[in-house]
Amino acid sequence: MPGDAEMTSWAREPLDEVDAGLLDQIARLHSAHDPMPAGLVDRLVFGLIVATLDAELAELQSVPLAVASRDDETAEVQSLTFTSSNLTTLVKVSPSGPDRVRIDGWVAPGADSIVELHQGIATRGTVADQDGQFVFDDVPHGPTRFTIRHPGPPADHLVETPIVDI
Repeated sequence: MPGDAEMTSWAREPLDEVDAGLLDQIARLHSAHDPMPAGLVDRLVFGLIVATLDAELAELQSVPLAVASRDDETAEVQSLTFTSSNLTTLVKVSPSGPDRVRIDGWVAPGADSIVELHQGIATRGTVADQDGQFVFDDVPHGPTRFTIRHPGPPADHLVETPIVDI
């Protein structure tokens, strides 16, 4: 039986024909024994379109940075800025554990804005303070997007960011 180091090494290799064959067999098994309900994808896409019909898509403005810490190790910190017609959102992502990050953010104008963090089907929410600041602790790495609902004019303005890899 392979050890952890050997398994980790295999996991980092690109997919090959053997992997593709196994994935194809798994897909055939699922199709035969637990098929997707007819029209599910269309219903999901329609639901997502309706849910975000009034949302404005923010544009990504900034890219990752590297910051040196006190012990001369370099920690990757991502500073991302998203802009839309009425809101600017700055997000700083800092390592907080082996596979976790802390997200400090600011929305302008942002007092009392509702900020949601979306990763797959998981959603976490918070409310920005009077200065527009918000925090998400203990966030796992992965594709992430934010939605910001600003209570001020225009009324209940909803902004969504593109998905970024945290």
